Amino acid sequence: MNQTLGIDEVGRGALVGPISLGGVAINLELPRFCNHFLEGQTTFGNFEDLKIARDSKKLSPKNRQKISEIIQQYDFKRLVLSASNNLIDRFGIGICLSHLLVILVSVFLQNINENELEIIADGQIKILEELNPDLVNKIILENNLKIKEEFIKSINQNIWTKDIILKKENKADDKYLSIALASILAKVQRDNYMTKIDKSFPEFDWKNNKGYGSKNNRIAIQKNIQNPFLRQSFLGNLKKSQTIIL
Repeated sequence: MNQTLGIDEVGRGALVGPISLGGVAINLELPRFCNHFLEGQTTFGNFEDLKIARDSKKLSPKNRQKISEIIQQYDFKRLVLSASNNLIDRFGIGICLSHLLVILVSVFLQNINENELEIIADGQIKILEELNPDLVNKIILENNLKIKEEFIKSINQNIWTKDIILKKENKADDKYLSIALASILAKVQRDNYMTKIDKSFPEFDWKNNKGYGSKNNRIAIQKNIQNPFLRQSFLGNLKKSQTIIL
């Protein structure tokens, strides 16, 4: 194995918008762990700035953006996939994440031999024995992935039935460099999306709360419970409340 693919999710606890899953593959000439970053030059250049890479929630927006630009500048193999609030409501967030994981890993394995790739994910994404072809197709369409029909068939056959090993570890985004980078990349992309849709619905203040349950966000949700970006399956308590908090 000469590359590590780190995978992490963002947006699981939000009330609004998509769940996103990021993946970044790094060459093992780079350090494996965040706190053991090697000094000096690598064959890819000077990555001194990556010393600050951690769980994306622990970094400022400025530093997340900075690292995201480094990832793109040096052309790390990378991908962020999302499942919309509509898919979350229809299929469930856990099922969506499981399908995002299979699609993401499958895309990486198109370009990297499985024997050369170590796959590590943060958290406990459930591994499914069978996939829902309808959900696979909807995720591919939502993410505008240009995938040939035969590749879609291979995804539906489910990579986990093959000899592909996924290591899962809680809080790994604070430990493994590849997972930290995946977390940061996914966070930047999802935050940018929330800032974009905020322009159409400024009353929710999504550019600041990013769809999480701040007080102002909850007030706005109670006033606009049918907003098309809301995860209706997450709004049980707010729907039950008949009194709008003022």
